[in-house]
Amino acid sequence: KNKGNYRAAARKYEKAEDYENAAECYEEIEQSESAAWAYEKAENYEKAAMSYENVEDEDPYHWKEAYENWKKADNKFKAAEALERYAEEEPWYWEDVAELWEEVENEDADSTQRAEEAWKKMINYYEDESEEEGVFWEDVAKGYEKIGEAENAEKAWTKFAEYCEEQAEKDGSWWKHVAEAYEELGNDEKVKEAEENYEEFEESIES
Repeated sequence: KNKGNYRAAARKYEKAEDYENAAECYEEIEQSESAAWAYEKAENYEKAAMSYENVEDEDPYHWKEAYENWKKADNKFKAAEALERYAEEEPWYWEDVAELWEEVENEDADSTQRAEEAWKKMINYYEDESEEEGVFWEDVAKGYEKIGEAENAEKAWTKFAEYCEEQAEKDGSWWKHVAEAYEELGNDEKVKEAEENYEEFEESIES
């Protein structure tokens, strides 16, 4: 009966557009997602984020929602923590996590170390993906550059350059990416060669 009362009260508050009180009613009956929604409507982003974090669901989407609300509440530290939880399930977000930790200027939080850990997780994810799809070697290379591992970055740029060359044999527009990859490797001769091939490709389209 009690739960029903709170639910009815929440609906009344919603109709009256008193979302803050509606959210509190939902909290009383542990309906975190409804509470989060109502707090969002009330523009109380901090409490909305906290409510999203309390959602008990296998699907990690609620961590993404918590992240969005912490961002609106201008709490980058909490936003980074929430997105980190989301990235554990959706690994293509590790780059965003790393960049967020780099923005967090809170030395107590070991934010530099947490950024580096996120870059490493991003590298692991993209290295696995690169075995299937070589275009991701570019992301691997950039990740290694971020953590100061020049030798590994060079290996990844080389693999990316080779991948781009393979693509360029089939589609001349890729010579542009070949040139960019060799530029990263500081190989001027290969850059010049790729640029010439790209110009030839452009001319062949125009003619």
